Amino acid sequence: MEVGRLTEIDINSDMELINAFPDDARLRGMTSGTSPQYRSLLKIFAQFAHSNGYDFLTVDRKILKDFIKYLKEQK
Repeated sequence: MEVGRLTEIDINSDMELINAFPDDARLRGMTSGTSPQYRSLLKIFAQFAHSNGYDFLTVDRKILKDFIKYLKEQK
């Protein structure tokens, strides 16, 4: 996949990962109270990543730093 050219499949794949997160979190022993918070943040991250031409599988350190900067600016 070329960066900047996301398809509906890419977006759906990210949503599948987000939707699978609660099961993974439970297996890791995370409390049920933190799972919705992480899931919400993952959705925000997915929107941010997609708007910058990335999906979950193509994210690198730069996009993570940009996302943290974005979150700080939203406060």
